[in-house]
Amino acid sequence: MELAGPPAAPVPLAELAGRPLSTWRYAEALGVPEKLWRSATLGEGLTPLLPAAEQVSVKVEYASPTLSFKDRGAVVLLCAALAAGARRVIADSSGNAGTAVTA
Repeated sequence: MELAGPPAAPVPLAELAGRPLSTWRYAEALGVPEKLWRSATLGEGLTPLLPAAEQVSVKVEYASPTLSFKDRGAVVLLCAALAAGARRVIADSSGNAGTAVTA
C-alpha cells in the first residue's frame, strides 16, 4: 500500500496548542480523513514525560490504551488502510503490536 500524497499545509502553532494531546493533534500530516480517525481513536499518543533523575526523563507508555507505544502506529496504519479501501487486515504479531492492532 502506498500512502504518498501532497504535503500537508502548515498548521499555525497557536492552532496546535488548542488541540487534544493525542496522535491526531497532527492529523493533517498523517493524511487520514477526520471521519475515519475520530471513529477509530482510543486516545493514543502524547503520553506523559516524567522526570526520573537529574537530566533524565521517562516516557510513561503504560498510559496508552493498550499499555504500549505501538498504539500510535497501529491506529494510523489501520485508518490509512481503511482510507485506501481495505476491508480486512492481518497482524502477524503475538505481542504488543498485535494487541494494539486488535484494540
